[in-house]
Formats: sequence, structure tokens, C-alpha cells
Amino acid sequence: MPRKPNIILITFDDCRADRLGVAGYQKNITPFLDSLAREGFYFRKAFATGSGSPQSFVGTLTSTYPGDYVGFSYIGPPRVLVSEVFKKSGYETIAVHSAAYMSAYFGYDRGWDTFCYLSHFQEGGTMAGIRKETLQAKVLRGIAGARRWVKKNIPPLAPIFAIIERIALLVRKLISEAADFTPPFFTGDEMNVEVKKLLDRRKSKKPLFLWVHYMDIHEPLALFWRRSGNFVKKLKYHLGDIALFLVGDVPWLNRFFKKLYLELYDASVVSADRHIGELFRYLKSAGVIDENSVVAVCSDHGEEFFEKGAFGHEQRPFNTNLNVPLVFWGPKRVKTGSTSRPVSLIDVSPTLLDFAGVKKPSVFAGENLFNEKPRPVIAQTIDCEGDLTNPKYLGGMLISNGRKVIDFKGELMLFSMDDMAERHNLAEREPKLAAELAKELNGYKPKVLHKLEKI
Repeated sequence: MPRKPNIILITFDDCRADRLGVAGYQKNITPFLDSLAREGFYFRKAFATGSGSPQSFVGTLTSTYPGDYVGFSYIGPPRVLVSEVFKKSGYETIAVHSAAYMSAYFGYDRGWDTFCYLSHFQEGGTMAGIRKETLQAKVLRGIAGARRWVKKNIPPLAPIFAIIERIALLVRKLISEAADFTPPFFTGDEMNVEVKKLLDRRKSKKPLFLWVHYMDIHEPLALFWRRSGNFVKKLKYHLGDIALFLVGDVPWLNRFFKKLYLELYDASVVSADRHIGELFRYLKSAGVIDENSVVAVCSDHGEEFFEKGAFGHEQRPFNTNLNVPLVFWGPKRVKTGSTSRPVSLIDVSPTLLDFAGVKKPSVFAGENLFNEKPRPVIAQTIDCEGDLTNPKYLGGMLISNGRKVIDFKGELMLFSMDDMAERHNLAEREPKLAAELAKELNGYKPKVLHKLEKI
């Protein structure tokens, strides 16, 4: 009986698809990912199921949409993590990451023989602000509620309230970080050290399903520059971090820092690419990756730099937020090539299971990416508090037959898939098609969204 292949899933936060050299970016900041895309199969138009990590990873790791099963505040049954399927099929399953929203607190630890969530936060392993029972979470939620109330009931005072709130939080941040700075995540070099420790101690002869996730590109941008020996880099990191914290959600002010943000962002992409390359080479040298293995590499969502009027990865259904790199590699099992056919990250787990010869669970909504079966690509825009409570459906997008419809906060937009910058809204020119696609998108709208009472 042929040996089952090792399956490796490498993900990284916050990377836009257009930052890859194979996508046309001129700065050559992703040499490893570009080489992998040329050796493997590259999906040029891959889309996340949502524009934040919680909204996206539920698609990637459970092959369901974020609004399914009352939402994504906790990944519990009937959802099935791909790790559970691999483990039941005789695989050893190992996860290594430093993403708070993918921690055991939110249900992502099921099905792993080794679930290594790397956190600098000791209590609960997760930042206090995203654990809903903590005082900090309650205070932050209260402030957010007060902000919404002022904006709705006393609009003229809303800007003043926002300024006072932000200055107070900035002072608290600076004092706290001066006293004892706790990094929000492990950087790529630290991640690779931990992965090597785990795999060097591995004794099992079972086939391996390994998931590694990198946070290097996530804000604070270029976190690794904070401990750099280069004074200018340190200064740029601190300036970018403070500017983003202070005016991050005030577009007309935040635009003044765009050049700095772009420099920090590209430096972060360079870091992620380098560390993914280092991991890949180590896995090859350790025999984890061989000719029989299958490797999938993708980001979870993108990042907007004011192209559509906002900054960051807010819940917005535009290509800057949703279009991500996706590459499959495997000399014996994955054909070489690329496609511009739109695909969804909801199909990643079913595809990996197919390569392993494992049947997907009936709850999985995705299909094998390589079967080229025509089907719509869906993303949902669901906003929530920092602890994933109080979810609110804002709309979404659907791609079908070369067109992308967006229904967002009551506004209907239609774009050609040849217009990836989404410059030309065709909704008025093609109103019938826009209405038809919007109706199809509405069929995916969550029927119920609420927080779970107990996590």
C-alpha cells in the first residue's frame, strides 16, 4: 500500500496577493514564494471567506462560511476542523502558531496531537482584551458601546469623544509598554525555532499533517524592527505604531503616513517570505517534505492602503482585503501551472484531504480546487468586537461568471473580474445581472448570528 503523503499547510497573516513578484509586484520582496509558485500551482485569484483572521480561518480550517452555525465566536460542532479528519485517518497532527484568535480559547485546538499556540501572555495564553470575561475586555467593550451611542445620539460630540478616548488609550499604551512591553505575537525567527524543536523530537512514523502560521505582516507593522540595531528602523517602527494607534481609523489624517506604512508593510512581507523559505528548506532537510509531500501556502486576508477609502483589514469586501496568495506544491502530486479562475480558501482543506486520499466530512462546504467545477466564490463581511462578541452582518461579495457583486451596508456594486482594482462599478450599466447575483449572495446570508454564552 502506497505511503500517505505528508501534508504541510503554511499560512501567513495579512498578505495581499499583489505583493508577489509573480503577480507583477516590481520590488522583488517575495523571492521564495515566487519560486514556489513557479515550481507548483499558483492561484492568481484566490479569495478569503472574510477580511479578518477569525472570518477567514473558519473557511480555511473548517471549510464553512463565517456566518454558518450562528457565527465564528467559537469553532465548535457541527463544524469539523481539518485536523480532526486527518487525525482520525491515521495522521499525526501538529499545529504551531501565534495567532490569538486561533487559540484553544476559540476552539481551534481540536484534533491536534500537538497544538502549540505560542504566546507571550501567561494568563490564559491570550491577550486580556480578547477574553470576554476579563476587566480589560469589558472596559474596551464599554468604550466601544459609548462611542457608538455618542455617534448615534450626539453626532457633533462624536469626534471630540473619539479624540479624548484615543489620547487616553495612547497614554496608557506608552506607559504600559515602557514598563513592560509584551509582544503581541512570536515573530518568524522565533516561530521557526519552536517548529524545529518540535520536529527534531518527533518519534512517530505516521504520516504528518503540519500547520504553521506566521504573524510577521500583522500590525504592529515590522515588529521585528523594534529590537533592530538600526536606530532609523527602530524610529520608523515606533512612529508607524503610534500613528496607526492614534489616527488609524481617521482616513484623512492617516493618509499622511501612507508612505511609512507601505515601507513597513513591505519590510514585513520580506520577513514572512524569508522565514517561510527557511522553514521549507528545514522541512526538506529533515525529510518532512519529500517528493511525495504536498505543501499549501496561503495568506488569510489582505490589507488596504486607502485604495477604497480605508486602511488596514477592516470588514470590507474589496479585493485589497480578500484577494490573497495561494500556492500548492508537490512534485509527484501537484501539476505545475497557474490559473486566473476565481477560487476560495474554503476549498483548501477539502483539497488537502483529497491529496491524502481522505474523504471530506459532509459539513465541509468546499470542493477540491483542482476539479475546476464551476461554483460561486463567497465572502461574508461580519464585524464584531475584539473578543468576537456582538457580531453584525454588513454584507458580502459573490463572484460568478466573470463578475463580482458586492452588497455592503446597503450599497450594491458590480465589477468585472478583469478589473481587480475595482475602479469601474458596473451596477448601473448591468442592473439586471447585479440584482440576480445579489439575490444569489443573499442566499448565503447568515440566518442567526450571536455570541455563545459560554466559551
